[in-house]
Amino acid sequence: MLVCLGMKELLEENNYPLAAEYLSRAIERGGEEPTTYLYLGQALSRSGRDSEALSVFERGVKAYSYDPPLRAGVAMEYFRLHEKQRALEVMRQQLELFPEDALMRGMMKKVEDSGP
Repeated sequence: MLVCLGMKELLEENNYPLAAEYLSRAIERGGEEPTTYLYLGQALSRSGRDSEALSVFERGVKAYSYDPPLRAGVAMEYFRLHEKQRALEVMRQQLELFPEDALMRGMMKKVEDSGP
């Protein structure tokens, strides 16, 4: 139920702090699906809490190491935190695992083209 409430606040209401609260509680209570980490990370990121979002995405990747959206979240948070080389490293790792990942390839090109 908490995940559903969090998703509604995130995707329909754009109430990112409340979404983060619901989704955090869902994880605390054992709702540790990849999408819960993904949506919590997105809610935190959209709330301007990029360091916390990075931590959530990293915890998600630790639990679900082959989840492309979670890895993309890690990469984008590193980029937002001005750690371009770390972002590129995560992207390269993803492409080693999933060379057909066109989304990650596109993200990587944009990051590479973004300048210093």
